[in-house]
Amino acid sequence: MYPIDRTSIHNLDLRSCQPFPHSYEYISGVMDLVAVTEGQLYSDSCSPVTTSVQKLVHLDLKGAPPKLSYLLQLLPLLKGWGATGLLVEYEDTFPFDGDLSVLAKPNESYSKAEITELQDAALSLDLEFIPLVQTFGHLEFVLKHNDFKQLSEDPDHPMAICPSHPDSLTLVKKVLQQVIDAHQRLKFFHIGADEVYLLGSCRRCLERMQQSASQPADIFLDHVTKVLAFLKDRYPHLQLIMWDDMLRTVTATKMKGAFGGGLLHVPVGRHIQNHHLWLKEIHEKVPQKLNCRGVALTGWQRYQHFSILCELLPAGLPSLRCCLQVLNKGSFSPEIHAELSKELGFSSNLPLHFKPTRNLDDINVEELDRMSFPGGRVHQLIETLSELVYVGDDSKGNTDVRLQKLEELGVVARRVMAEMYREPTVEEWVTQRLQAMRQFV
Repeated sequence: MYPIDRTSIHNLDLRSCQPFPHSYEYISGVMDLVAVTEGQLYSDSCSPVTTSVQKLVHLDLKGAPPKLSYLLQLLPLLKGWGATGLLVEYEDTFPFDGDLSVLAKPNESYSKAEITELQDAALSLDLEFIPLVQTFGHLEFVLKHNDFKQLSEDPDHPMAICPSHPDSLTLVKKVLQQVIDAHQRLKFFHIGADEVYLLGSCRRCLERMQQSASQPADIFLDHVTKVLAFLKDRYPHLQLIMWDDMLRTVTATKMKGAFGGGLLHVPVGRHIQNHHLWLKEIHEKVPQKLNCRGVALTGWQRYQHFSILCELLPAGLPSLRCCLQVLNKGSFSPEIHAELSKELGFSSNLPLHFKPTRNLDDINVEELDRMSFPGGRVHQLIETLSELVYVGDDSKGNTDVRLQKLEELGVVARRVMAEMYREPTVEEWVTQRLQAMRQFV
């Protein structure tokens, strides 16, 4: 990530930024075309990032927001693993009030007291706390409401706000103010601004471009510059960050939530390779003048607001541990693999690729190892579900057994997940992810 210097924001020519490859290029290219093996992961090495580079763990709270008690358990572990900060994306789990109160998700948004407690806990561990608020694209949680739908670039697809509507910037400012004012002692703030689909497609934007002989990129730059200028004027102490894909100047790796919106199991090996590739990019292709100051290890919980839940946070923690190891040490050797597996509580090496290891009859849905990290039983629950779906043959007898075990696992899931999630999340996951698997049996 490259914080934007608040002293030069008005003179910043965003169009002069040099292109910088986004990690999705690896996902759709190298990483999909070449099967990565353990041997390749073990032999790959690179210089680690320097100790001055921030390693930010992305907490995507717009889906399956954990209870505060779970997050508080997790923070010391993240610190011990080498993380230096949190990138916290609330979306509709922030307790908006006043004329924005409709944005807060009933029964799953955090209270302001909980947000203060979470930030205080992070700062006590010397973890940087950086809120992320979308200011252009990914505003479905705002634009889906009747009060704000008219501000959409396309009301039928309420993803991005129209930068040409006279009320758009006013709304964005209100959202930013409520979130920033709820956090004390902030040094950094992230304005999102990624994946602005349908940009320049509405009547207002088309007329504006025609009249000024401009392009969608000009409209994008104009809106983002106004957002940054507002923040600079109102909160001059903040250093500002934005995503890269519209400019290609930010480093954001993936520790989960990147290889398919329907995944349950996190493909750890592919995420390790993603971090090896990003290390090489940082050292070989990022111009030294850009001064890479941090890496955000993203862990999306939904691909977008209306999507189903992808891999849950506990399912991604072993991947996160390995990815932080790669960033901090530059390698992932057989010895490191064994050491981290033991540390995390695995009885054998952490699987880097999903492969069922038990016969159907050997799977006891009541036996979920706790592991040695918070949420370990949820991780094992997901591994068990993955095995039930993919293990064994499809004979009539096995199908009946599989369906019965899925039914029993649903009961276990509700009990285990209630330890760290509120009821709406538990019900959503059991209904849309576990019970939905019956159709594949």
